[in-house]
Amino acid sequence: MRCGVCGRDELLPFKCAYCGEFFCAEHRIPEKHSCPGVFAAKSPEEIKRREARDETGWGYAVAPPHVARARERVFSADELGHLAAGAALVMLAGFALSRGVIFSPAITAFMLIGFAASFIAHELAHKFVALRRGLSARFKIYAFGAALTAITSLIVFIGLPFFIIIAPGAVVIWGAATHRHMGKVALAGPLTNIAIAIALIPLQPLLPQFPLRALAHINAFLAFFNLIPIGPLDGQKIMSWNTTIWVAAFVASLALFFAVRMVF
Repeated sequence: MRCGVCGRDELLPFKCAYCGEFFCAEHRIPEKHSCPGVFAAKSPEEIKRREARDETGWGYAVAPPHVARARERVFSADELGHLAAGAALVMLAGFALSRGVIFSPAITAFMLIGFAASFIAHELAHKFVALRRGLSARFKIYAFGAALTAITSLIVFIGLPFFIIIAPGAVVIWGAATHRHMGKVALAGPLTNIAIAIALIPLQPLLPQFPLRALAHINAFLAFFNLIPIGPLDGQKIMSWNTTIWVAAFVASLALFFAVRMVF
């Protein structure tokens, strides 16, 4: 397994107790890999002091040289491969959802590409907001999430009563980040899907209705689902930062989900 910092292959890597990533002996200490989870090990007083310093930007950790170089490239070859795999899995889920619906190959391609583009736009929104905050970020496929996406898609495709879980991967963040940082990074994804769903509404008279309705629904659903405040979803991070903003975003996504059903 490769070290999350230097990329060195390690037979027995160290797993960080805070961020869950794997590292070599040199970078196993949280401070050595700018661990975002080390924030949880601080006392409440230290957390308040760090958030107070957030306005001046003082609270950032200096990224190691290899991280800075990776940030300059924006996308590494590995990350592009992970994004392509994530897009393929989302297209598989979209194909399974369209099972039994007959339409032309062009409309099918439009819908599946739209599904993948919506997912990638959500993840890239997280990435670029994190980069603007001075953090390091890259999209990463997770074996369990990828398998869950593929298996549930196949179950639905063969006609069994089940629901598809679309969670092939996520954007991993490195750097010293406060609740405000992580909240804004988390909010960027659902807001992107909300914006896409709203932008599709005026296009209704110009393009075939079915793929537009499907894309608007999937974007509204992605926003709503990711704003649920449980586990690793975006809603939990946003609520930890600002409950009022979470409530506003959640209500907006829910209202949009039902509004799309009425418009199309």
